[in-house]
Amino acid sequence: MGLWPRAAKPKLEGGRTYRHAGHVAWRRVDGEVVVLDLNTSAYFALDDAGALIWERLGAGDSLEDVQVAVCKEYAVEPEAAHRDLEALVRDMLKAKMIESR
Repeated sequence: MGLWPRAAKPKLEGGRTYRHAGHVAWRRVDGEVVVLDLNTSAYFALDDAGALIWERLGAGDSLEDVQVAVCKEYAVEPEAAHRDLEALVRDMLKAKMIESR
């Protein structure tokens, strides 16, 4: 089911940009990104696709631009990339790893 109940899912706007939260530290290790929440000591591991998304969001790319990059890099259909991107961004927002600009 995911972290958000179906009725509570926030609408993510394609042109919206995000930034890494100030209380996280991260590093790329062997194709993955490891993110550490300095407030809670919780850590998150992102696979190669998640790492691409993390880095592009941190660089200020819009969700639309990140979706295009995912489609090009991994040869996935736009609908699948959009669905997976929205799910990951929702999870990152819920975990307070990223914040809206």
